[in-house]
Amino acid sequence: MEFREKLNTRSRPLVFVYVEAILCSPNDTYIIVEAVYVVLTTNRVGPTMRKVVRHVATTCAVQDVLYDGQKLASMPGGWQLLMDAVGLAELTTRPTGATQMTLAYAGFENLVRLLPTELSVPVLPQGMFREVRLPQAGLFRYGRDPIPEVRLFNNPAIPFVSAGGDAPPTAMGIYYGATRRLESVPRAEQVRALRQLGL
Repeated sequence: MEFREKLNTRSRPLVFVYVEAILCSPNDTYIIVEAVYVVLTTNRVGPTMRKVVRHVATTCAVQDVLYDGQKLASMPGGWQLLMDAVGLAELTTRPTGATQMTLAYAGFENLVRLLPTELSVPVLPQGMFREVRLPQAGLFRYGRDPIPEVRLFNNPAIPFVSAGGDAPPTAMGIYYGATRRLESVPRAEQVRALRQLGL
């Protein structure tokens, strides 16, 4: 099945997202991209830190906005919203049949390990050998993660690949919310999909 065909799913009614000057009704289909960067490492025994950068995009069914039955060229203005609120005009939507991707979340998490697991001995506290998530400042996030429980990093079914050079290991997956199924995107499709997402 082609990548674009996988994205065409039934939309949920009455939940809308403004994307530029387009009204979208989000689907339960999400595209997840995660890249892993090594931030801190030493040639000696000591702490290590990795940063997992995460982007979650959603597909949505594009809608036309109608003001008293006439299609608007842009989003409704304050006057049109007021007229609709008091009942002197009617704002409605109509599906166009088109599907579009929109970025729902962009952020990262820092993972720190004080000592490598190879040095684990019963005398030392085991917490020193575990990888711990550091809290993330909201300043460096865009949006709210719609599926925080679905992770690619540390998931054995999802391969991380690197383009070589300084490129970080990156994975891409499609999550179908209705069936709770996560699929890996084939490497050949990843490059095209990442370009569509602007990543």
